[in-house]
Amino acid sequence: MDNEELDVDSEIDDSKSEAIPEEITVKDQISQLISAIKESVEQEINYFKARTGYSISMLLRGVIAFFIAIIFIMVAFISLGVGILFILKPMIGIVLATIITVVIFLTLSFVMILFGRSYFKRLSFPELADHERLIEDIDNE
Repeated sequence: MDNEELDVDSEIDDSKSEAIPEEITVKDQISQLISAIKESVEQEINYFKARTGYSISMLLRGVIAFFIAIIFIMVAFISLGVGILFILKPMIGIVLATIITVVIFLTLSFVMILFGRSYFKRLSFPELADHERLIEDIDNE
């Protein structure tokens, strides 16, 4: 009976030694780490490519929609001008009606130019002004 117990013990010891994995070297760990980093970077790049493609697609659709809206607005202003001409023609004549319509739209355009210019004046970057002053100081030395 003692011999049978010894055989069982020896089989258990053999199975234990087989279950122990081979020792992983530092070189193997570093190569695994590098491959994991490469895979992670590739996944991030693919994600950003997909996100950029989606963003460009949405941006193009938005730009096209805005251009169509601008065209409709221009058509509306042309219609307004023609309407004003038709309204004023019987009262003051076609020449004077045309002059009044042109003056009205030029005045509106000038006012919009002033508004746009004021918005551009509000757009300032103080850090760029500091940078320009530094360049001037270097040039003056």
